[in-house]
This record gives sequence, C-alpha cells and structure tokens, in this order.
Amino acid sequence: MGVILSTSARNDVCNVVADQLDAGSSNGRLKLYDVNFSTLMAQFEFGDPAFTSAVDGTTSANTVASTSAVANGTIGRFLFDTSDGTTILSGTVSASSGGDINLTEVSVIIGDILTFNYLTMTMPTGSY
Repeated sequence: MGVILSTSARNDVCNVVADQLDAGSSNGRLKLYDVNFSTLMAQFEFGDPAFTSAVDGTTSANTVASTSAVANGTIGRFLFDTSDGTTILSGTVSASSGGDINLTEVSVIIGDILTFNYLTMTMPTGSY
C-alpha cells in the first residue's frame, strides 16, 4: 500500500522546503550538475521568498534570474540549497520528460544562457 498525503500535508511539505531555502544568510540556489554530481554546470539564485505559498500540493518559484553555463556537458542532476550550502532537495534532470526537473535542453557549453520560464514543485498525493 502506498502513502497517501492530504492536501494540507502536501502544502505543508512544499512550504517547509521553500522556507528552508529562504533560511540562509541570502537567497537559496538551484544548482545543476552532470549525472554523477561531479561537475557543476550552472547555478541559479532563487528570489526571496523562493516560492509562493502552496495550493493543492503545488508551489511556484518566484523569479529565478537567468544564468550562464559554467561547464561543457550534459545536465543530469540538481540540488536546491541554502546560501550557506545546506542541501534541501536533490533529484534528476531530464530532457522534456521523466526527470524530477524537465528541461528543454540538457546539453550545454560554457557561456550558454539558461533560463527557467517557470518552475513548480509538487508533492504527490500517493495511491493505494
């Protein structure tokens, strides 16, 4: 049997992650890495606050400034961390679908401008 979360609990989880991103001495960060977590490919800075208040288990990032790729390669993993370096959340990155974060392009070269048009975080309801 799977775990089932109420809408209220899903909202709470989203809001706790967002609050932890805001807890550092400055804005939280989204870091994109290669699939082995060995090479930082790009780093974004979240706005403050990082996310809106969750509704129906989903929250949206406030403005995330564009950034430039700092390495050549293929993006495959991500970290959300505080400005003080505490990792809050990590996961996979894929092209178009199948990842925890889906990008239109995962192959980058140094200097490529990377932009998020939107970024949402959703906590699943679960099922039986």
